[in-house]
Amino acid sequence: MPRRARLTDATVDEVGRVLAEALDRPTKTEREFQEQIAQLARQFGWMIVHHGGNQHRRAYYDTTGFPDLLMVSPTGRVLFRELKTDIGSLTPDQERWRRELLNRHADYAVWRPTDWVDVVATISNGKAAPS
Repeated sequence: MPRRARLTDATVDEVGRVLAEALDRPTKTEREFQEQIAQLARQFGWMIVHHGGNQHRRAYYDTTGFPDLLMVSPTGRVLFRELKTDIGSLTPDQERWRRELLNRHADYAVWRPTDWVDVVATISNGKAAPS
């Protein structure tokens, strides 16, 4: 069973530092935002799958509109995250995936650069990144 980390003043300070650094980096595109999320998630031991529209990848079945990121935490929490710019909107296929995942009680959300504080809180779960 994994050891639970205790939230200490040092941990809070570290999370604050990571947050402050992240907030200092302006995000302009969905791709840059995705890279920021991936970098942070890797620091906390998450596994990440990006489902993109790359024409060289093989896609099977109902993949159109599938969320951008499928993320699995070290404790087994599974997240489906659609990434959008601050002004981007979901396509009808993305709306269908959103509706179907939420109907099945999946942990689904749309993340935008303006949600960065929530992104950090979700990924870090109040813990400092390992050294």
